[in-house]
Amino acid sequence: MLSTALVALVVATNFAMLECSDVPRIQPFNFPKTEQMPKKVIVHCAVLEGREPFKFTWLKDGVTLVSGRKLQVKILSEALSSLTILDVGAEDIGNYTCTVSNSAGSDRFTSELLVTAAPVWLSEPKDTDAVQGRDLILACNAAGFPKPRFTWKMQIGSREFVALHPVGRRKIHDNGTLVIESVESDDEGLYQCDVSNGVAPPISKTIKVSVHVPPRISKTSSDVSVKRGDIAKIACEATGQHPLVVTWEKDNTLLLPSVDRYETHEEMTTTGVTSVLVIHNSVRRDATAYVCVAKNDYGQTKHSFRLTVLEPPESPGDVTVTERRSRYVSVKWSPPKKPVSRYVFRYWRKSSRGSVLQEQEVDGMRTSLMVTNLHPGTEYLALVLAENSVGFGDPSDTVVFQTAAEEPSGPPMNVQCEALDTRNIKVSWEPPPADQLNGELKGYYIGHKMEGTPFVHDTVNRDTEQRTFRGLQAASVYRFMLKAFNEVGSGPPSEEVSCATLNGDPPSVPNLRVTGITSSSVSLHWNSPSSAASPVIQYEIQYGTDDGDKRQLHIPATKEAVTLTELRSGTRYNFRMAAFNLYGRGDFSHDMPAVTHLSDGGSFPSLVDEEMPFYYRTYFVVPVVASFTVIITAIVIAWACLKRATIMQSTPLVSQYARTSYVPTMDPRHSQTMEEAYDIPWNSPTTRNSMRKEGSYTRLKSNSRQRNVV
Repeated sequence: MLSTALVALVVATNFAMLECSDVPRIQPFNFPKTEQMPKKVIVHCAVLEGREPFKFTWLKDGVTLVSGRKLQVKILSEALSSLTILDVGAEDIGNYTCTVSNSAGSDRFTSELLVTAAPVWLSEPKDTDAVQGRDLILACNAAGFPKPRFTWKMQIGSREFVALHPVGRRKIHDNGTLVIESVESDDEGLYQCDVSNGVAPPISKTIKVSVHVPPRISKTSSDVSVKRGDIAKIACEATGQHPLVVTWEKDNTLLLPSVDRYETHEEMTTTGVTSVLVIHNSVRRDATAYVCVAKNDYGQTKHSFRLTVLEPPESPGDVTVTERRSRYVSVKWSPPKKPVSRYVFRYWRKSSRGSVLQEQEVDGMRTSLMVTNLHPGTEYLALVLAENSVGFGDPSDTVVFQTAAEEPSGPPMNVQCEALDTRNIKVSWEPPPADQLNGELKGYYIGHKMEGTPFVHDTVNRDTEQRTFRGLQAASVYRFMLKAFNEVGSGPPSEEVSCATLNGDPPSVPNLRVTGITSSSVSLHWNSPSSAASPVIQYEIQYGTDDGDKRQLHIPATKEAVTLTELRSGTRYNFRMAAFNLYGRGDFSHDMPAVTHLSDGGSFPSLVDEEMPFYYRTYFVVPVVASFTVIITAIVIAWACLKRATIMQSTPLVSQYARTSYVPTMDPRHSQTMEEAYDIPWNSPTTRNSMRKEGSYTRLKSNSRQRNVV
């Protein structure tokens, strides 16, 4: 392995040496040195070693040379190139470089051409326009050997030219360039640049420098104030060389005169222009920056004026509750951009009707407040107003905050109990007053006990306001009390109430049904509930409409039917019934709905809403029947007209006047008196026959009529 490594090292070394020998190497060359200006100069660039082909490039002072009238670049062989300079002059003095390259690398050599020559212009001075305040650069560049010397002069008044020295704002560079920083009006005049190097003849050039004045704006006060509704005037004094134009901008937009309450007035002066921007009926949106722009041929300048419209302050922002307790909160807000003299914090309860608006004053330097004497667990609305010398500004956004909760401070109200039967007692109550809940009501603790025993407590949710205790002992006295609780805890207990279970049970629910309906009455029938403990004493019927017209009626126990009269036609009524005995009132039946007819002559079937399909109801039947009648009539008329036209075309003229008349047979409508009317469905196929059978249906009316009861 060692021998293999040595062989590899030798091969790599030979390869590197071979590569190095392929890179071109130039033989040094020099220009001939002579004090006389030669007619022609030739130099050769020869490659001593390297792998062909080669690429030759000639440069002067770093700039690539190309064959032309004075220069000739030639390739004499694969390894030799020549540069010929004809009519050698001072401008040809410089450093010449030959560059040779191939695929392996490159080489270069530089030689300086120096010949004794009088100075010649490379950059001849010219008349120049200068702008006041800017730098002025005057070029005066010449070539020659020995190196030329440059002298700048300026004519002072009408006297001779005086040499300038690089002092203060003036600087003279080695290449002859004169720089005058921040030109002033005194810099205007004639300038002369002299160039010499001891070889005749020297050269010189006189030029004129003209100084122009760009626009300038007098730096007056940039803040302008105006009361809202008044006229604002902003003056801009601009100086500069005429023609001088002054314009105004707002929000980077050009303001046009006499547009949208804006006007401009200009006055020409000896030094420039004074422009006044006038804003009529100043409003809040006018409070911004207005830019005066002065422009002439030699520049442009701007000056910004800030207009302040004195008005009530803006609304405070970011009203935030930073600390919340049950009886107080801490509030902070962001101040308006403009100074204020004071703040007013207003707050009131969110849900209370007739809630009193309360407020507290805060010094204009403060932006926080502690609000005390609040109610626990209560939502409040609040806002902040800012005031200055003009008045109050718009209020802040209304914020909602809620104080921390406390235990309810009041008990449930109006606690009542009622014995339902021998084993059940119903307890009802109302929640504590809203201002005593001190938070969100979560539910109730309800306790019950028999005399001489401790309370047993149950929990019910907040939406429940009654509870039936079942499985109690008959003829026993029970006591009840309640507590309301929220997320913090429970409040004080209510007063205790007591009830005794009954010695016997009230009647069961009567079986109520609707047996007849007219436009102004509804007939009801029921079955007496069976009661082993005590017979029924009386019944109670409650009925009313959906719009709140409620009535009740007590019926003797001997009756099992009733007709309620003087009802509104086409109206939905709900009926329910309960029975009484010696032990009290039993439960009410479920609501039994019924809709009275539109009129006695055209009543609808006596069906309750649950039994009556929608296509039997008034709002559907009347429009449908009317529509079908119109459509069938139109079809019959159209058919008759078409038939008549056909007959007239196929029948002799005389027969058209022969008319056939006939009397159609018609079964007379079965009529009955009201006393004979029964509750008979319209869709029964045996209606007429069944109507003649006494006792098949409950009679709707009797001969005697009373108010509400028959």
